[in-house]
Amino acid sequence: MMKRNKTMNGNRFELMKIKNRYTYICISLWISIQLMQLSTTAQTKLTLKDAINKGLGVEYGLQQNKILLENAKLRNSLGFAGALPTISGGISQNGQMNSLRQELLNGIVIDRKNALSQTFNANANLNMTFYNGGRIKNTKLGLQSAEQLATLTLTKAQIDAAANIALGFYDVMRKKALKVALEKTVEVSREKLKVVQLREKVGLVPALDVYQAEVELNTNELLLADQQLIIEQAEIELKRLLQIPQNDAIVLDGKIEVDSTLTFAQMESAILKNPDVEIASELTKAAGYQAKQIEALRMPTLGFSANYTFNRNQNQAGFSLLSQSLGPSAVIGLNIPIYAGNTLQRNVKIAQQQMQISAINELQLKTNQEATLAKLFSAYKNEVVQTKKQQRNYELSQQLLDGNLKRLNANQITLSDFTETQRSYEVAAYNLFNHLYLGKVAEIELKRLAGKADF
Repeated sequence: MMKRNKTMNGNRFELMKIKNRYTYICISLWISIQLMQLSTTAQTKLTLKDAINKGLGVEYGLQQNKILLENAKLRNSLGFAGALPTISGGISQNGQMNSLRQELLNGIVIDRKNALSQTFNANANLNMTFYNGGRIKNTKLGLQSAEQLATLTLTKAQIDAAANIALGFYDVMRKKALKVALEKTVEVSREKLKVVQLREKVGLVPALDVYQAEVELNTNELLLADQQLIIEQAEIELKRLLQIPQNDAIVLDGKIEVDSTLTFAQMESAILKNPDVEIASELTKAAGYQAKQIEALRMPTLGFSANYTFNRNQNQAGFSLLSQSLGPSAVIGLNIPIYAGNTLQRNVKIAQQQMQISAINELQLKTNQEATLAKLFSAYKNEVVQTKKQQRNYELSQQLLDGNLKRLNANQITLSDFTETQRSYEVAAYNLFNHLYLGKVAEIELKRLAGKADF
């Protein structure tokens, strides 16, 4: 019997050793999996400034605009305008075999088969234009205008990219703030359910109140889950703008604060120099340069060309066995357009009309921007006022909720009154964070309109 007990104890000991070993393996495996997840999921902490700097460095449209600017800078030269002379040269060697028969007056007959003839030519040429009615000057001005347009387009693209990143950044922050408010609502709903269940046990409330409290908790938990999905969708868009891998987590550092110091006069003077207005103005100038280039086609062109040529012609038979020449030549030419089927006059008129269209577009843009400024500033001032009031309402509703929760635990408030308090908190939180975001949107759009990127 004793041996049997010893055997059973030994078996139990072995089983415990196996069980402990299995538990150790499971714990080790779980720790390894968690470490692997931490190593594979990077976490990026971002301030708004960091996000904008990162986004401006990787945005595809900006990269394209930078290349276009470099292209315009390369074209903006005297050579592209036609103000510099062109120099060219050429070398040619020509050889041929001919069967030759010649009968001369003195009775000599030359009869050669497969007589070789060689011709060598080398030349250097210089061409330049002295005058062509100002076409060179206006072409150069047009190239300068194209470079300025590329610069302004890049600036506008940078401001737009920064504004879009700021909007995405604050949108995520707003949604996360709403999630925090929903988490508090869920926590309060759980506490309320516990209180109602206790009251139902002692017969103070009917079972229907418990059902109602449980429905409210479930509804708030569902809203919280939906809000988490909304946050994830907003983060995906922000990561796309910043080209952050979608598997990486982002932590935003900052809070939504509306700059309440903007004035209408300040914005009104700033929009006169924003990139959109300057681009429209530059397009009008470019159209003017183009019209002058076309008008210059009606003027005479005075040009100069010089050549230095070497020719050598060598034959095995014939009158001339060797002919060689070497020397310069120069030509001054004047080309006068007389008639081209009225196309020049028509092209000049078309170019002038295009310039008028550009000027009208510029005026229309300024008018539209003035109206946009008035609308945005009105919305901005309204949101500044609303935000202050909503901030106060939120603080009061939060204090009221915390105080009434204590009263609920002490059975000093009815369920309907507490439910109303809870609803007031939810509405106040929703209104505050949405008005904060709308105020920030109005501020960002005002600064974008003014050509600023200090968001």
